[in-house]
Amino acid sequence: RMENGNLRLLAVRIELLDEAIAAHHSGLGIWIKDASVIPEIKDALREDGAGLAPIKFYIPDENRDIEISLTTKFKLSGSLRHKLQNMAGILNIREI
Repeated sequence: RMENGNLRLLAVRIELLDEAIAAHHSGLGIWIKDASVIPEIKDALREDGAGLAPIKFYIPDENRDIEISLTTKFKLSGSLRHKLQNMAGILNIREI
């Protein structure tokens, strides 16, 4: 708003971008080449922390994908998503 000829910005709430992304609660589908990448994914998820978003793994098997849903829900921050995108062995990552 304008006040005495100057622009004044008012904020109702400020939060970290990673927290805002994690609060969205959308799940993540992770397509993996094989099981060799799972320990690295597990460490990244543990470091990111628990939350409300589900994760599903998809593993290619001849003519179809095998789907594995995790029972634990995760935070899925922006930094975790970036880390997953750069992991060798992950074929694709998509919102579910």
